Amino acid sequence: EADHDMGLLGFGASYNDPSQALSLFQSANIPPNGFNASFYQNAEVDRLMGAALEDPDPAVRADLYCQVQQILVEDTPSLWLYVQSAPIITKAEVEGIAAVNLWFVTTYAHPAQ
Repeated sequence: EADHDMGLLGFGASYNDPSQALSLFQSANIPPNGFNASFYQNAEVDRLMGAALEDPDPAVRADLYCQVQQILVEDTPSLWLYVQSAPIITKAEVEGIAAVNLWFVTTYAHPAQ
């Protein structure tokens, strides 16, 4: 059990999947086992997360993660204070830019034809 009133956690996803950020709210990830720094526990969130991690269907997973997020909105175990953005500035000679903003920004591009 937590012995604090408030905590601050910096977090960046390692890969582009909703399970990364939402794992912060699984009971199994309460410290020292993980980064659930809010010590949040909700059996329904744990059940939905488990089901989403096991189901290969993207539509089913999306629905399950939406249900998790709705519970988190209602329970508010944490507040997101800041989301980093990574603007990409380029010129006409570069095209085909695709960026993935995770823990770090990976950017792909090629010279314009």
